[in-house]
Amino acid sequence: MTVVGWMLYVVLVGATLAFAAWLVEQGASRFRLPLRWIWAGALSLGVLIPISNLLGPAPFGTGAEMGHMEGSAWMGPPGPAEGEGIIGAAGPLAWGEGIIQAVNRALQGASDAVAHRGHLDTLLGWGWAGASLFLVGLLVAGGLRLRQRSRHWIPMRLAQGEFLVAPTAGPAVVGVIRPRIVIPARYRQLGPDELHLILQHEAEHVRARDPLLLTASLIPLIAAPWNPFFWWSFRRLRAAMEVDCDRRVLARGARPARYGALLLKMGRPQSSGVLPALSLAGAPSTLERRLNAMRNSSTRNALPVSIICGALAVGAMVLACQADTPTAPSTGEVVQQEVQQETPISEAPAFTPFTIAPEVLNRSEVAAALQREYPRDLREAGIGGTIIMHLFIDETGVVQNTLVAESSGQTDLDAAAGRVAGAFEFSPAMNRDERVPVWIQIPITFTTR
Repeated sequence: MTVVGWMLYVVLVGATLAFAAWLVEQGASRFRLPLRWIWAGALSLGVLIPISNLLGPAPFGTGAEMGHMEGSAWMGPPGPAEGEGIIGAAGPLAWGEGIIQAVNRALQGASDAVAHRGHLDTLLGWGWAGASLFLVGLLVAGGLRLRQRSRHWIPMRLAQGEFLVAPTAGPAVVGVIRPRIVIPARYRQLGPDELHLILQHEAEHVRARDPLLLTASLIPLIAAPWNPFFWWSFRRLRAAMEVDCDRRVLARGARPARYGALLLKMGRPQSSGVLPALSLAGAPSTLERRLNAMRNSSTRNALPVSIICGALAVGAMVLACQADTPTAPSTGEVVQQEVQQETPISEAPAFTPFTIAPEVLNRSEVAAALQREYPRDLREAGIGGTIIMHLFIDETGVVQNTLVAESSGQTDLDAAAGRVAGAFEFSPAMNRDERVPVWIQIPITFTTR
């Protein structure tokens, strides 16, 4: 695959997961449930789903399973048993499958559009690596700077608790393994109750291990610093941590009016470096959200709204999991010219080495062809069967020849399977950087289930 194809795929996964997390947050916030795990999960899946797709693509979901043996002679797995076959999904499932296929084709088209521009793919690869290294360097430099500055902070122990006093930094929690509470020197202008609330808020962050979770959530940003949806999800995670922490403080008996006034009084904290910090204060947009979350909002219509948001979130999650990485040459070499002559059609299955197997691109169309071609008299009689088909796929992924490898015992079913086989569309098989024609074996099953 090309670098730009992979980047577009990761952006798509990040966007769908961010949208799903936002929907889940809308439902969870109405029941005052913890929010930070929603965004932490979205960021984690944003990395795990692409990695799992890279290591092992998801199986063909319509039931026409395919496989290979060590990337050489292509063979299909054993055909499904009677009654376990593939008749395409209809209704919402087919509609959702169509959306997934449309998204996959858009990704493939964008990848193919730059596949012949090897220099662009190379530049993107170097830019990706440079951005990740720059972000790592920025975080390391921020950590060193914070450590140097913290040597001049004064440890204090009062009745309200222990903390460090800094000239301007804070209130915040700094550190990951041994987090410490930092309070600005202007704390002397606060009353004992206000100082207690500040320390209680920061202590809640420490007890919940929020600094460790926030640091771990930097991994997706380092892995894909060019993905705007990862950054947006990270920002939402920080805000969710503060909202969760505010709720825990209020649950311990703090009065909302006094606590809200303290949030406004402390204002935005002074930066203590480029490292992310958890703080009582925050950006104006975050403060507004936290103050709104503290209100005793009505739970009327909370259940139906949560159900709708949950259903939409599940759909977004399915799209993120089912989206395929674009297949294209991954070396960034310039493609000199397109294949102009027609591919010689092989008359019989033959051995063809390859490194990347072809993948089905039109699953919903194949499912529709299965239902359309199923002979009506056999369907009404409840007669089905499995036909093992040989398919010859040219360099462009077009099925050029079909042969029955194993009959179902029904002539009409065998003929229908041949018509279904002609409806398949594949991505080209690759032998390193070269597209090659291949024979594949695939089971096609007609069943009334």
